[in-house]
Amino acid sequence: MRKSEAEEKHKQFERQKWEESTRRWEGEREDRRAELEERTAAREAEMKLKETELGLKKDKAVKQETSVSKSKVFSDAMRSSAIRMSDDPTEAVAFFMNVEQLFDVYKVPTDLKALLIRTYLNDKAKSIVSKLTPDVAGDYLRLKDALLHEFKLCPNTYLERFNSSRKSGAETFVACRVKVEGFVKLLLR
Repeated sequence: MRKSEAEEKHKQFERQKWEESTRRWEGEREDRRAELEERTAAREAEMKLKETELGLKKDKAVKQETSVSKSKVFSDAMRSSAIRMSDDPTEAVAFFMNVEQLFDVYKVPTDLKALLIRTYLNDKAKSIVSKLTPDVAGDYLRLKDALLHEFKLCPNTYLERFNSSRKSGAETFVACRVKVEGFVKLLLR
């Protein structure tokens, strides 16, 4: 009996050893599975973050491309119609009237107006614009007011120019009328 008890104990010992080994192995397997799930979740979160960043970059690029393309389209349309600002400060009024008519015809967005007129400004006006703050230089109405102020075109000046306005030999009647109308409009503003 001793042999069979010894064998029985040995079998029981082996069975316990095997069960313990199996439990350890299953525990390790569960640990590996949990670790794998954590890594997978982390990768998925990272991929979602990258997709979000990529989407934001695409949106920004599309928005930038849209504003750039709009600017180019309006610039091309105005190129054939707009007049360049004369060096004579009194012609600034006619220039702004012409540009504003084009803005209405082409339905130019407000945020592009100041940008579009820069190519048609004379050298003195460009110099003035370069000294303005970005918020003034980027707002068409404020830019226009700043330029007219720098050209010393205030209501008294408009009245004086209106009263002394005469058609010159090279000037057409239409151009003279536009100039006088501009003085009246600015005087009444």
